[in-house]
Amino acid sequence: MLKLNMLGKAAGSAMIAASLLTMSCTGSQQGGNAASDNVITVGTNTYAGFLPYMYLNNGVDPTEDCILYKEYGIKLKVVIQDDFAAGRAAFKNGDIDMIYCTADAFPIEMSEGSDMADAKFVNISNWSRGADAIVSTTNIETVSNLLGAVVACSEGTASNTLLLTVLEQNGIKYSQVNSSADVKPDMVNLKVVSSALDAAQIFKAGQCDAAVVFSPDDQDIVSSVENTKVLASTKEFSNIICDGLIAKGSWINANRSKVEKLISALLFANYKMNTDEAAVKQAADVFAKCYGTDADFAIDGSHNIYYCTLGDEVNFFGLNPAFQGMKGDELYNKMASQYEGLKLCKAPQPWSKVMDASIIESLSKDASKVKGVQDAEK
Repeated sequence: MLKLNMLGKAAGSAMIAASLLTMSCTGSQQGGNAASDNVITVGTNTYAGFLPYMYLNNGVDPTEDCILYKEYGIKLKVVIQDDFAAGRAAFKNGDIDMIYCTADAFPIEMSEGSDMADAKFVNISNWSRGADAIVSTTNIETVSNLLGAVVACSEGTASNTLLLTVLEQNGIKYSQVNSSADVKPDMVNLKVVSSALDAAQIFKAGQCDAAVVFSPDDQDIVSSVENTKVLASTKEFSNIICDGLIAKGSWINANRSKVEKLISALLFANYKMNTDEAAVKQAADVFAKCYGTDADFAIDGSHNIYYCTLGDEVNFFGLNPAFQGMKGDELYNKMASQYEGLKLCKAPQPWSKVMDASIIESLSKDASKVKGVQDAEK
């Protein structure tokens, strides 16, 4: 999610070039014809959070032989775009209609003067529940020991969000984070990297004391590198990193019916991913062929993710006045303040200007539009 990269949680050990994609998955790394009246083009990355798409679409190319077309009457082209900058360029020029994003890092893209001003956050897809982790050497006994240490981390990303949250919960302010080249004994010293994949490699090479990585890289590190451990992860900090989709407001308005059908279908698929191991296996087999991983990578990844229901969406977008948990505005505003303090953004647009809850609101008014049990997480 690569500076300013929201690159999902793919493991370096599982990442294989998109040129290896086979079967129905050929040609999926480039943007398609986003202007097609019949096809929605969605940009994704190599992350098990996108299993619902494989379950619905049976691959990355538009087809009538899938649940999405047979039951919802729409076609989908999935673009695998692990290059954040290229993905955003395709989104801006219209080759991609909707693309992945995390709400926590979205303020950086919505900074003053951004050319993403028309982008709207339209749904929450899933919460990271162990998909992001901080690994460290065993001499880092507690989070407070990160003061004076060097931590490899991708700035302005979900990885950065996890690090800042863990530090804050342990009494270390974001103002105590140093991203300059000089190592300071009284600060947490960032070794800025392009992505969590790079952070894992740098940690393995012994060039830092800790690193913010994706799962399953955390487990790979602990099992293969002596005297290392998982210091913290989103298993404990469970409502800070959520994936969603963004789309241009003008495009949403012109394609409202199709967008509503897609979100409805994804909510049903999310329900299946949370409750049906056979459905997860089915989706993982397709994912492996299309994303160049193996099925176990996708299945294991799904165990570190909570796929969101309509009830969760209603809560997140503030449509349930009784909900007291983490809402979109709270998460966005908190991280906007921290990232602005770190000079990674300037005067980002308010949450009310960067989100569009109208699709979720419409679905919530007619429960028959969404299949499966759609109760909010307890």
